[in-house]
Amino acid sequence: MRWRTRRKFIFWGYKVLSITTVLFPLRIAQSLGRFLGASCYYILIKEREIAFDNLRRAFGKELTFFQRRKILKQLFENLGQNLVEVMNLQRIERDIDRNVQAFGIEKVDRALEKEKGLILISAHFGNWELLAHYLAIKGYP
Repeated sequence: MRWRTRRKFIFWGYKVLSITTVLFPLRIAQSLGRFLGASCYYILIKEREIAFDNLRRAFGKELTFFQRRKILKQLFENLGQNLVEVMNLQRIERDIDRNVQAFGIEKVDRALEKEKGLILISAHFGNWELLAHYLAIKGYP
């Protein structure tokens, strides 16, 4: 019963957020997403604890408690912004060069000129979901 209620809350929250964010300019919508992500940091206690423990396991004593906490807050903020950006994908695509920065794209061009194929690997910096849209809009196969 609890999961059903939680899923309904998430569903309706997503619907309200997706309708609301298109009413604002993109930069304000992104700020709203970061705020909501930061709020989730405090609300989703179980998920935060799991992520905190994962950072502890991955980095051990390399990171202090405060460094892990800072990383997690930024992670939640980033995920909130990413969610809003996906909801506003059509607006982002209209002005893709202003909204997406692709570094090293000339290396992709050089590799494709050889006509041997290419495996493109990207780190999870920023909104990596936009990479496929960016490449498609720019005419990459």
